[in-house]
Amino acid sequence: MSNSQNFASPPRWLGVDLVKNRWIFPFLGLFTTLMGGAAYAFSVFILPLEAEFGWVRADTVLAFSVCMFVFGILMAVGGYFVDKYGPKKPFVLGAALMIASQVLSSQITTLTGLVLTYGVVLGIGIGLTYTSATIALTSRWYPEREKRSLMIGVAVVGFGLGAVVAAPLWAAGIAAYGWRTTYMLTGGVFAVVLGVIATIIQFPPINYQFSADKGWHRRITFFMRCGHFCVWRYTSCEREIVGMRQRCPLSGRQYGLIWVTLPTVLPQLRKS
Repeated sequence: MSNSQNFASPPRWLGVDLVKNRWIFPFLGLFTTLMGGAAYAFSVFILPLEAEFGWVRADTVLAFSVCMFVFGILMAVGGYFVDKYGPKKPFVLGAALMIASQVLSSQITTLTGLVLTYGVVLGIGIGLTYTSATIALTSRWYPEREKRSLMIGVAVVGFGLGAVVAAPLWAAGIAAYGWRTTYMLTGGVFAVVLGVIATIIQFPPINYQFSADKGWHRRITFFMRCGHFCVWRYTSCEREIVGMRQRCPLSGRQYGLIWVTLPTVLPQLRKS
């Protein structure tokens, strides 16, 4: 898995420490699924589409059926890319497709166009954003069993709420502006919400580890321990040399020899 994280400091968003405020990530999933779950309110568009194009019900709902089928397939495919590249890249691609699907759906003139835009393009977008922002993301930020299931539930609850929220808004939009403009406005909402999520979404930093007693904390590596040890040793040597210079002035070459040998000799001198 490729995951470019900053080793120097914890990830931040607008100054907020994302490690200390990991609760943000389940809510990223909630808003992502809220956008994707809006697809279940497609029935709001059925009557306007049939009235304009003269389609029968079996033809109109084909776009929704294709969307759900493609979404199911992309959940598996998207999981592979999330493991390989991390959540951000698949999410950005999926978000772009979700936005494009709404913009393109507003321009369709044939049933084939609707199936391609609302069915295929939107289905791919929902599948990629879902796999990036929900279970895979939340389970990594909440590895402890006591909280993991609850937080995953928070992340996916948007699929149940999406249609509830979208249906009345879409119905009002269609009544006021028409179905084409409503699709365009939906694309704008997708762009804002998913765009913000794309700037935050990421796995835990690879230089951090989780433990039950400390939570998420910086991982202490072998090289960090060696670095701390070297700093301690040479700081001690510097104090000794400063003291020697005050008591017994020596030449620069002599002090150079002391710098080389003192880290090895000093512990033996202290023991004696």
